Amino acid sequence: MSICSLDACRPRKSAVGATKIDATSLDSEKLDPRDSRTSMDKLHLIQNFIAVVDQKGFAGAARVLSVSPPVVTRAVNELEGRLGVRLLTRTTRVVRVTDAGARYAEDCRRILEDLQLAASRSAACTARHKGT
Repeated sequence: MSICSLDACRPRKSAVGATKIDATSLDSEKLDPRDSRTSMDKLHLIQNFIAVVDQKGFAGAARVLSVSPPVVTRAVNELEGRLGVRLLTRTTRVVRVTDAGARYAEDCRRILEDLQLAASRSAACTARHKGT
């Protein structure tokens, strides 16, 4: 058995021939190959959101990410729009994480850690197959 089975996330053909996605798909949005909103784009939005949470503000997140604050603001706004939920409460002085935002941040951190672990394992496998 493999470490990670992605069969549940793979499209399958229905009886009519249309492609169906299992309910366990990684993305709850409609998956359309012509859609410009890719998984990498969503990953970028999540990383911006996590930076805002960690830095407790947009300016600090922008500094850490080496981008301008409006770039971070647009990314978080787009993520909230896609999810249909408010992740952060903003005032002129304070940025607070909502309950939904705290849960989402926790889940996203776990996913980002899993992605980093997968990349490390893959690199280790590649190094082992190349030999020394």
